[in-house]
Amino acid sequence: MIFTIIVSMIFPAVIVISLTFSSAIFITTLVQDRQMGLRTILRFTGATSHAYILGLLVADMVIFMIPCSMTLIFCKFLNVIGLEDQLFSIFLYLILFSVPYLGLIYVSSYLFTKHETAFKFHLLPSLIF
Repeated sequence: MIFTIIVSMIFPAVIVISLTFSSAIFITTLVQDRQMGLRTILRFTGATSHAYILGLLVADMVIFMIPCSMTLIFCKFLNVIGLEDQLFSIFLYLILFSVPYLGLIYVSSYLFTKHETAFKFHLLPSLIF
């Protein structure tokens, strides 16, 4: 009983920590692509910017859902109080949250010119906005 209460209190912290570490992947990828001129190369090959952004969004959503779904699976196996009936709703909320969250990361990636500085200071835009 006490263990499930403790796990239910830690659940939001685990989600925030997993989002923090995964946001470093998202923002450094964008800055590194811009640094290397990947969009210019894609334009020369005939690919559109929309296809690049859509493909990046889908890939980032898959990466975003890995720690979230693992946390929900652990909550299911541990029978966390108050979450056993709400797991699908929480997963749906996380999917809906991923679109504006990734949008904020995509917009804030323009604050950085090097992927090293983006990796170091990627949390600042999230804290400001």
